[in-house]
Amino acid sequence: MGEPTDAGTRRHVFEIAQRMFEKIRPKTVPQGSTQLRQVALDLCRSVCETAAMRDDPTFSDHRRVDEFVEEQSERVREIISAIPSAFHHWSFKAKDGRDIQLFNMTVADMLEAAKDVIETKPEDIIKAYGAIWTHVRALSEIRPDAKNKQKQDLMLHATKDGVEYVASLYIAANNFVSPLLEWAIIDALVLDRIMDFASVCSFTGNLPDTPNGQILEGPLLPGVSKQPMGKKTQSPLAALGQDIGEVAIKLVFESVTLAATWWISEALAGSEGLPKWILFTGTTSARWISAAIKSKGDSVRQLEAKGETNLRMLWDMGIAHERVPAMNIGLLLHLLYRLEERGAAFSPSIYEVLDKKARREVALR
Repeated sequence: MGEPTDAGTRRHVFEIAQRMFEKIRPKTVPQGSTQLRQVALDLCRSVCETAAMRDDPTFSDHRRVDEFVEEQSERVREIISAIPSAFHHWSFKAKDGRDIQLFNMTVADMLEAAKDVIETKPEDIIKAYGAIWTHVRALSEIRPDAKNKQKQDLMLHATKDGVEYVASLYIAANNFVSPLLEWAIIDALVLDRIMDFASVCSFTGNLPDTPNGQILEGPLLPGVSKQPMGKKTQSPLAALGQDIGEVAIKLVFESVTLAATWWISEALAGSEGLPKWILFTGTTSARWISAAIKSKGDSVRQLEAKGETNLRMLWDMGIAHERVPAMNIGLLLHLLYRLEERGAAFSPSIYEVLDKKARREVALR
C-alpha cells in the first residue's frame, strides 16, 4: 500500500481521515499529542489510503462517503478502545475505598472517575492514558531495585492476553497500518516472555546488565546445545519404562556388590563371629555414605549447570529485545528463531505482526 500520487486524492484522504479521527476521538483519545493519538491517526489515514488505492465507491463517491466514515470509524474505534487496558493493567484506589480500572473506560468516563482517585493527580492519569508503550532494559527490569521510572510514571504494565487481542484486531485488518503500534506490540510481548522466563527459572551468578544507552553485546546466540531448553519431554510410558530399566540395573549391581562384600568379609574375618558382621556392615555403610555424598555433589553441579544455561538464555533474550526498537525484520526473525530453537516460545502474534510489516515493505519496493 502506498500514498496516492494525485493531489486531489491525497487531499480527500486527509479530509476523510480527519473526519474519522474526530468521530472516534471523544471516546478514545485524550486531548494533546500522545502515542494513542498518533496510532489513531495512522489507522484512519491508512484505511483511507487503502480505499483510495482500491477505488472504493463508498470512499470516492461523495454521496456515500458518510457511509464509509461511519463503518470504518467503528472498526478503528474498536482497536483504539482496546489499547489502553492492554498496555495499562493498572488499578487505582478511589476516595471511597473502591478499586477502579480507569484504563478500561472511555475517555469521558475516565476523566470523570479520575477526580475521585487518591494519591495520583488526574493530569498524570490523563498523560498515562495517552501513552502506549516505552522501551525498557529487560535485564534491568528483572532487578527489583532498578525499575524503569518512566514506565512507572506512565503506569505501563502490559498484559499478554490484552496485547495479543490488540494484535489480532490489527493483523485481521489488512488496511490497518501503524508502525508505532507494531513496535509497541512486539516490544511488549518480547518483554513479557523475558519476564515470564525469569520468574520461573533459577540462575547461577549475577544477572548481566549494562549501563543505560549502551547496546547489549555478547555471544550472539552461539547455537543449540545437545539438550536444548524446551526439548520435547518423553511420554509417561516411555519415561516409566526407562526408569524401571535403570532401577533394575541398579538393583542387580547392588546385589552383586553386597554378595561380593559378604564373601570378602567372610574370607578376611572367618565365617563365624562378630568380626565378619562388623567388616561387612562397616564396608557397606562406608560405600553407601560415599555414594550419597557423590550423588549430592552431582546434583549441585547439575543445578549450577542449569542455572548457567538459564542465565545465558536470559542474556541472549535481552540482546534480542534491545534490537526491537530498530524493527529490522530480518535481524529480529533471525534472533527470535534461534531463541525458539532453545525453547523460548514467543507469542505467535509477534511473528504475525512482523510478517504483516514484511509484506508491506515488499509491496513498496
